[in-house]
Amino acid sequence: MESKLTMFQYKTLHDIVSTKSRLFKAKLASSDLCYLCLKTKQDLIHMLVSCPAVSEFWKIFLEWYETLTEIKLELSTVKILYGIYNIITNI
Repeated sequence: MESKLTMFQYKTLHDIVSTKSRLFKAKLASSDLCYLCLKTKQDLIHMLVSCPAVSEFWKIFLEWYETLTEIKLELSTVKILYGIYNIITNI
């Protein structure tokens, strides 16, 4: 399982995840629309952060995490995509 997560993280960091937008450009998909919301082109940021269905997941996750740890996290696109968190500068 860790190797799959590592490979996904590598693909995310290098922006080589096979999104519908990439597949459409390569003529491997009939549309570039997100399969969850069917409204917006599915690029990496939409797929992992801004899709309404995914945004709902992040909202539920943050509520669950705060309930469990009593720590209120603030997630940005950078934190979600790259997992960057610096306690000193709190980015």
